[in-house]
Amino acid sequence: MNLMKAVLALTLCLCLSTAYGASEASPAPTPNVAEMQIDKAERLFLVGEFLLFVAPELEEDDAMEAKFREGIDYLTQAAELGHPAAMAELAAIYHEEEDGHLPWMNEAKSREWLKRAQLVAEPKAKTGDVKAQFAMSIVCDEAWGHTKDPKERQSKALEAQAWCRKAAEGGYPPAMEDLAYYSVSKDLKACAEFSIQWLTRAAEHGQTTAMLTLTQLYSTDERRSLVLQDLFSSWHSYAEDAADLLKKSTNDLRKEAEAGNLVAQFALMEKYEDLAMDAEDEDKVEKLFQVADQWAERWETNFVKQTGLEANPKESRKWYRRGRGALLHDFAEGVQMLIEEENASPKAKK
Repeated sequence: MNLMKAVLALTLCLCLSTAYGASEASPAPTPNVAEMQIDKAERLFLVGEFLLFVAPELEEDDAMEAKFREGIDYLTQAAELGHPAAMAELAAIYHEEEDGHLPWMNEAKSREWLKRAQLVAEPKAKTGDVKAQFAMSIVCDEAWGHTKDPKERQSKALEAQAWCRKAAEGGYPPAMEDLAYYSVSKDLKACAEFSIQWLTRAAEHGQTTAMLTLTQLYSTDERRSLVLQDLFSSWHSYAEDAADLLKKSTNDLRKEAEAGNLVAQFALMEKYEDLAMDAEDEDKVEKLFQVADQWAERWETNFVKQTGLEANPKESRKWYRRGRGALLHDFAEGVQMLIEEENASPKAKK
């Protein structure tokens, strides 16, 4: 990592003005972690999270992997400095999924970081350390992904949510944001209200990624659909239901979707997307994606009716302005940190 990388990363936030067509002046920068001392490891962790989960969306496809790898580099540095959540996040990133392999996936590294995260985080979490509690939520969530036993999965999901809630209620903004993605009820409206509550609290406490999520959630462009899908699929109970439905034949799945089953509609959208990805004939690929889009549209219409998650351009613009100001502040902090590092290095002193 060097100073130029950080400066280049800073310019990414300016891309948002193009995406949303906003030209209003930004308000005073919002600190990333309200009323909390941000040490070097925390700053590295926050910059890494941005590069992993926000910056790639602002890049062309061929540059996304580079930004993702930069994010891994920042997280690794934070982890080596003892940041437990960075360790746990690395375990999740390196974990090899059954349905696909990405270039950076490495199961040995995943297990090593998971072990280190738990050793560092668990004792601190029990004493009330919010960063360690957040790390334990990621550790349990990762353990949930490593087992196929239904009872153990349910146990780990509940444990992950419990740790995340403790960290969120203790005032740690990244945990507030993560808590928004847990299921709290079989009632979709209750889940949606819970998600909005915690996303908003995270954003109000300066969590930049939560501000950008709210910007997209309340917008009227295609990014809104991705956020809605992400919320729905992340609620564990519905993710499990969708997984079971995907095992059914396309015809049986279509019958349930036609009858108004929201989970079936979501699963059918995913199924046609998978079929399109596997198809080789270009015409067939296009037709399958068209069908997937049709089901996505039907699902979104019904989902919004059941949750009340309506678009709100005014709210979108508000969170865009605050998010843009926070990004500028965060990366100014990151650049200053690197300047201090370079000035303190033996090479700089010569």
